[in-house]
Formats: sequence, C-alpha cells, structure tokens
Amino acid sequence: MKKSLFVGGIVFMIAGVGLKPTIAPVEAETLLITQKKVNPTSNVTQSGKSQVELISPGAEPRQELRFKPTVGNKETANMTMSTDINMLVDGKAAPALKIPTTAITLNTVVSKVEPNGDVNYEFSYSDVDLIGKSTFPPEVLNNMRSQIKKLKGLKGSVIIDNRGYTKKANFVIPQDLDPSLKQIINQMSSSIEQLSSPVPQEAVGIGAKWRTISEVNLGGIKLKQIAINELVEIKDGIASLNISIEQQAPKATNLNLPQTPKGINITLRSYNGNGQGQALINLNKLMPISSKLSIQSQTQMSLKSTGSVEETTMNQDTSIQINIESK
Repeated sequence: MKKSLFVGGIVFMIAGVGLKPTIAPVEAETLLITQKKVNPTSNVTQSGKSQVELISPGAEPRQELRFKPTVGNKETANMTMSTDINMLVDGKAAPALKIPTTAITLNTVVSKVEPNGDVNYEFSYSDVDLIGKSTFPPEVLNNMRSQIKKLKGLKGSVIIDNRGYTKKANFVIPQDLDPSLKQIINQMSSSIEQLSSPVPQEAVGIGAKWRTISEVNLGGIKLKQIAINELVEIKDGIASLNISIEQQAPKATNLNLPQTPKGINITLRSYNGNGQGQALINLNKLMPISSKLSIQSQTQMSLKSTGSVEETTMNQDTSIQINIESK
C-alpha cells in the first residue's frame, strides 16, 4: 500500500513538473518557456551556439534567409501546448494522464534594429491559462491554474540576430512561483540560446534542407536535439517549412527533478523523442504566421530509496501538441 501511494505521488510529480520534451521550431517557442515576472532582474547571455549544417542548398533561384522586422512592429500570437501521458509501473498500467492545455497570448514589439541586423524586442504575456479536459483531481488542477496564472503580465526583452539566434534575454522570476516551476524555468533559461531555431548562413532555394543540433537541459534531463528543416516554398518573404525532430539523452543519468522526496533516487534508463511539424513564417516578422508540431517520446526511469535494494521501474509514453497562430 505504501509503495502504491509513493508511486502515485511520483507520477503526479513527474506530470506536474513537465518531464517531457520541448522544442523550438520558431523563435516564439523560446518565449514560451523563458518569461518571468517581478524581481530580481536576470540576464542570460550565451557563449555557445546551436550548430547549423546545410544538408542541401535546394533549387535555383536561391536567397539568404534573414529576419528583418522594422522598429515599432507589433505582433500578437496565441500559443497552446497539450500533453497526454501513459505510464507502466513495474509493468502494470497506471491511469492515463491528460494534462490540461496551456494557453498563452504573447505580444511583441520591436524596439531597435542594430546596423548589423540584430533585433531588440520586448515581449509580454497578456493572458495565461489552463484550458480543455484533464484527468487531474480538482485540487491539483486548481493549484496548477493558480500557479500558471501568475505568469500573466510578464514582460521582458530579447536580442536576436538576423538569422534567428538568441543572443541575450532580460527577465525576472516571480518570488511566489511554485519551486518546481521556478527550477524548471531556471534550467531552461540557462539553455535559451540553444533553444533558438536559426536559418543557414548560405543562400537556399526550394527543397533546401538544414540540420540544427542543440543541447537543452529540461527538468534535469540533458537532451541532444537534432532538427531537420526543409524549405517547401518561399514567396514575397513568406516561407513554408517542414520540420522533423529527434531527441536523445544519455543513459543511466541521475535525475534531479524538482520536489523529489528526500532519500529517493531517480535514474533515467533511456529516452527517445521524435517529432514532426510545419511552420509558416514571415521574414519581416518575429513570430510565425502559424506553427504546428507533434512530439512523441518514450522514457524509462528507475526509482530507489537510499539504502534499499527494491527498485521501481517506470515507462512513460508522452504525446505533445504545440500550436502557434498569429492574429
């Protein structure tokens, strides 16, 4: 009975802190996970960059893809992320978890464009909420909603170059935010540059493909992410992309998940994630016209109490849908 209660608590903890993959097919995805509020102000500047490798330049005519929004340009987009989780605990099926959809309304305005093409912009969340169906108990759902609503009204600033690399971000973290969410935000903000989705240096045409390799720390899991982008069409500065993603993590990694009970050791035995999606982007704007991405992942973990020989094995299948629509 004690083991059942313990495992049940771990299941909700994992679901609550978001042990699932994250991706950034477009610049707006970075904003989805890096905004905070109140003091103190934090600055994040990255020295390393995601690696972009051109696989094929595509057909003639070719052109350099560069983001060129103008000063004063204002944009608003609606972003949603929905998650479903299925788990096996010691080979036995646990109740399926349907996490409520996170819905965010994001606003941006370009404040400055440097001579070298760097774009300075400010952002704010005008609305944040949980919507749709969920299998969580009402008290858990109400607590999640109260925490996420604290993100409403967040403001900050970001600098990106004209290829889409995030160079710097200024933000602050809420003092009253739940510790588990605060830890995840800190971990992901440390990887903000790696969450960029830059375009190639070279000129490209229809059919072009490029590979972006990055490393992301997500909830204590260090992921290696490989994204393949294919330029399907481009006309008048509007480009259509197909996106495929592969994510991997080192085996036998000790996880430091937020709010893990004292004396409990969690080991990542395996992790694999794959995703597919499409994005329609306007090179004269910051956020995509639209973006849809679906990711499926399989995770195996083991849980053991300090000093105990008994081990619990958990297998988790996660499905995530991320959508962005500009108004």
